[in-house]
Amino acid sequence: MFLPRSTLLGHVLRVHFDEAFVVDALKRNFPRPRIVVYNPGGRSENAIYDIECGGDPCLLVAIRYRPWPIKNLIVSLYGVPEAQVQAMIRKGPVIWPTK
Repeated sequence: MFLPRSTLLGHVLRVHFDEAFVVDALKRNFPRPRIVVYNPGGRSENAIYDIECGGDPCLLVAIRYRPWPIKNLIVSLYGVPEAQVQAMIRKGPVIWPTK
């Protein structure tokens, strides 16, 4: 996975300032999301982690797949409340874990 410096500086630090402090926790936990849900509106996959962020109990990481040279691109990350996570699970198709 790749988090471009331009995304970190131009989007995450500008719009979601608290999330800049969870990048190291995300690096440690990246292979172990709680759930991954497809987001057709954003044309991305949203990985949800149990990492507290900005007063919210969960961290949402939006991932888009691009062709070469960068295949997996983190486009945003921000804290979300548990109620929003449950709504996403009910609404979108769950990609991981598979049943």
